[in-house]
Amino acid sequence: MRALFRGLSPFNVTRRLYRWTMKAVRRAVEHFRRSLRLQLITTFVFCLLAALLAATLAHGMTETLYKRPYVDYTLSMQRMDWETRHLATIIRDQSETDISALQPMLDNFEQDVGLRMLLVNLDGKVLLKSAKATESQVDLYSVISRAMELRLDLNVFHPQEFVAFYPVELAGQKGYLIARGMPEANIRYESTGVNMISVPVFLVVLIYLFYRFTRRKTGYIEELADSLLVISQGKLDHRVEVRGEDELGSLARNINRMAQDLQENIERERQAEKTKNELITNVSHDLRTPLTSVLGYLRLLKDHPAGGLEQQEYTRIAYEKAEHLKRLVEDLFEYTTLSGQGVQLYRQTICMNELVEQLVEEYVPLAEEQQLSFCKALPDERLYVSVDPEKFVRVLENLFSNAIKYGKKPGSIGVTLAREADGIRLSVANRADEMAPEALNRLFERFYRVEQSRSRKTGGSGLGLAIVKSIVELHGGSIKADYRDGVLSFHIWLPVPGS
Repeated sequence: MRALFRGLSPFNVTRRLYRWTMKAVRRAVEHFRRSLRLQLITTFVFCLLAALLAATLAHGMTETLYKRPYVDYTLSMQRMDWETRHLATIIRDQSETDISALQPMLDNFEQDVGLRMLLVNLDGKVLLKSAKATESQVDLYSVISRAMELRLDLNVFHPQEFVAFYPVELAGQKGYLIARGMPEANIRYESTGVNMISVPVFLVVLIYLFYRFTRRKTGYIEELADSLLVISQGKLDHRVEVRGEDELGSLARNINRMAQDLQENIERERQAEKTKNELITNVSHDLRTPLTSVLGYLRLLKDHPAGGLEQQEYTRIAYEKAEHLKRLVEDLFEYTTLSGQGVQLYRQTICMNELVEQLVEEYVPLAEEQQLSFCKALPDERLYVSVDPEKFVRVLENLFSNAIKYGKKPGSIGVTLAREADGIRLSVANRADEMAPEALNRLFERFYRVEQSRSRKTGGSGLGLAIVKSIVELHGGSIKADYRDGVLSFHIWLPVPGS
């Protein structure tokens, strides 16, 4: 029992209460640090109270600007009436006193209060008066009327004689105590309108303080938004500074985690793409040597036929298949080389007019065999560009070959060259079968073919346009395709030297 009371001693109770209080305070502080909503509410309440205090101070400092002074006689008249009533009470208490003994009292009252005092009977005859009073007979009706008017209208703003009367009784004789005099003026103030200064002060202080205290948070939000923009532009090594433990701090940590995960994923994809390109390049390189030998032997068999017609037909088919396989390997090797890192361009400043003219002339016989013709629109101005001639020739060869292979026969192939802004634009157009927007958007994808059967009779490897795009972008240019009114057009833009 003693141990139980020892556990409930005042010291232990106080210590436990202190520990519980400190634990609750720490929890509240921790919750405040982690809750942006609670921080904003607290900030707003503080700003609101500060704005109310500032508005109250402003109202007190400018209150006189909205008040008009005026002269008031009410307070003096009320004091006179109270003094007269007090004197009447004293006279009634001394009702047995001789009336002449009250003369000093009336004189002193007149001197102290400034009222002329009269004691009259019920007929209005003056029985006793103070030193400055001159009346010997009083019209009680007018006195009572005047006194009642003053009682009904207490707000007197202009000087007028004050009259008060109270009933008294002296030596068994009933009468009235009448007081007359001019009240003293008092300066008072009245409001002339609403104080319009406190409202703007309240709004200005509230907005300023709230902006001031939340500027750090809003600035941090803008910093997070700018960081997201930087990360979206591909700078995944950018990191956001983590400030605080609230929702914004958690957002900053998640942004950093997202950027790190993206960077790691992209790096893994880059390594996988690099490994794949290296594998394709190595396989293509390894295939070229035996293909060259196979093609050599097949060419000998083709040029020096032996055996029957059936054996010669098999030899021809094998030779064509090997040729096709060789072109596919070469396209694959070239594409992986162009899409890899560290591709070198051997630039030269050449006249694009002459290059286009020369290649068109080379492809005229092949186009005529397919019932196609070239329509050139080259400017008189000589347009110069800085390109790798060997690689850019491959661009034009692929575009011309596609136009001849897939263009509607009979028909024409349009080749247009013109200056545009700070570069030149080269266009190759031909009439083609109707093409869906989805197919048009995927033309430059590797291995993509509009004809999905992937037959050799209707298409190639699907790498030609992908190679064209890679070469153009290596030169700092761009290429796009559009299909309009049955015409498929490819537009290449290249920067001119010095642009």
